[in-house]
Amino acid sequence: DMNGHQLANELRTLLRRVALKAKLIFAMSGYSDPEEVDIYNKMLHSTDPKVVRQLMRQYENRIVNV
Repeated sequence: DMNGHQLANELRTLLRRVALKAKLIFAMSGYSDPEEVDIYNKMLHSTDPKVVRQLMRQYENRIVNV
């Protein structure tokens, strides 16, 4: 059973892994999305698990719908 802070840390770890893979793919193709970077940075610095989850979904949708 995780508390909110632990869950937020787990989500950040997962997102870093997903983001790294996406960045490698995009770097190889020359793709850049400033809004994606902004969402990612907000997600990493948020301490509210609900906000992190919302941002994670936005980020996920942004990557998938590229």
